[in-house]
Amino acid sequence: MTEVWHRRGAGGGLFWGLWLTGLLAWVAALTLLFPYDLELARLAYRPESMLARLVERWGEVPSWVLVAAALVTLARCRTRRQSIWPRLFGLSVIGLAVLEPLLITQTLKFFWGRVRFRDLAPDFSNYTPFFLPAGMGQGESFPSGHVAMAWVSCAAAFSWQRIAGRLAAVLAWLLVAAYGLTVFWGRMVAGAHYFTDCLFSAGGTLLLGALLFRLLEKRLAGRY
Repeated sequence: MTEVWHRRGAGGGLFWGLWLTGLLAWVAALTLLFPYDLELARLAYRPESMLARLVERWGEVPSWVLVAAALVTLARCRTRRQSIWPRLFGLSVIGLAVLEPLLITQTLKFFWGRVRFRDLAPDFSNYTPFFLPAGMGQGESFPSGHVAMAWVSCAAAFSWQRIAGRLAAVLAWLLVAAYGLTVFWGRMVAGAHYFTDCLFSAGGTLLLGALLFRLLEKRLAGRY
């Protein structure tokens, strides 16, 4: 099983090449687009939008259902010997949910204090770019918790692509992208987040998810 699993995974050089390319693209996009944050937020803001209300209330629910499924999977693995995939699925989903939305995102929200677009003064005098913290208690715009939680679903797609055919893997990633981008846009439409808030969360969750998945995959493959 271990031998087959390793053959299906990407080699170390390929993985790090793709991961570093993704990191550079993420940093470049944040750097190039932050000057347009305020204008993009102004153009997107539609507080009366049904999408804004739906995403505000239900946008994180699918990922929380995924976390529940991961917990059930791990509980079942404790009572019987399973292949690598169920354990990898459970650990990667739960680990990513704890690290990104709960620890990283909530910590930054608490200390950064970026004011949400919908709460800005009429003259935008209290607007700050994403890389300059306004201070504790000023706001909770940066980064987006909804977007980070939505992209936790990437952990399931990483797992699925190891056991499924190419078409099924592509479909899994399309579902993850559709869900993540819908929440991304819904939070901007609601005026709850700027583009960089959402991009930071989406890119950060994907990059961290890839690292976590690879670490868990290597450790579990060595045990089974």
